[in-house]
Amino acid sequence: MKKLLIGLLIFLILFLGCIYILIPARITVTSINTVSASINSTQRYLSDKPDRIKWWPGNDTVSKADLESNISFYRGYNFKIPHHLSNSTIVLITKDSNDINSSIIFIKLTIDTTLIQWQYNFQTSINPIKRIRVYAEARDLKNTIDDISKDFKSYMDKPENVYNLRIENKKVKDTLLLSTKKIFSTKPRIEDVYDMIAKLKDYIQNNGVKETNFPMLNVRETETKFEAMVAIPIDKRVKETDNYLIKRMVPGNILVTEIKGGLKTVEKAYKNFDYYISDYNFSMPAIPFELLITDRTKEADTSKWITRIYYPVR
Repeated sequence: MKKLLIGLLIFLILFLGCIYILIPARITVTSINTVSASINSTQRYLSDKPDRIKWWPGNDTVSKADLESNISFYRGYNFKIPHHLSNSTIVLITKDSNDINSSIIFIKLTIDTTLIQWQYNFQTSINPIKRIRVYAEARDLKNTIDDISKDFKSYMDKPENVYNLRIENKKVKDTLLLSTKKIFSTKPRIEDVYDMIAKLKDYIQNNGVKETNFPMLNVRETETKFEAMVAIPIDKRVKETDNYLIKRMVPGNILVTEIKGGLKTVEKAYKNFDYYISDYNFSMPAIPFELLITDRTKEADTSKWITRIYYPVR
């Protein structure tokens, strides 16, 4: 019996020793992942609730959160982002009234690759039972964060998810354009734009040249007015006037996307395209424009309108 008790005592001492050696007083847990996206878009989609809802796992529970609170829910945890800094984000994690402070650090590896390091600490207890329980909680949270990171990577690795556009890099083909401008006190209507297009087409036809592509449109807003410019690619030069001017496009790189929908859809596409230009540090040697594939005067259903948006870049 005495030997048995001594054996049990030795086992207990070894067991407790293993607990204190293998489970430190302070547990630091780190989850590291890389995504094929710019550092700006990575920060935006993690920190901003409206963007985070698009990829966050368990959308049925996320939708219950108030957007203004910036809280997301997953597997019994609440994730709140009170604020974020230039290259990091603070995340307050709560479960069963216990708060855990964590941080996400963003590291730019290349222009289109970002490393994400999500780190948090657990303070364990001298009590061995509590120490084991805290360790189990730390592991459970690690698995939860790994699941979140996996879904985030899957979403961010596809640029069409991030910008809601399929953007291609092409070469400029239409380098010779005939253009016309007009100033409006309010945003030009579809009828105004197509009146400009009709007059431009008449001038092209009367001068015996051919159109080589669909009409192009750019509307620039200032504090007091809207300046609309319409251009049509042509096969050879024509005589210029005060109203009709030749424009030359440099045969360089141009980003293009094709969308389907009305004016609101086009406006949203421009906004997302601007994000893309900014995120990847493109410079623009010329103004962006849209190619009006669908004749808006002949198709009343705006959901069927096809528009290509072009951004000359270098």
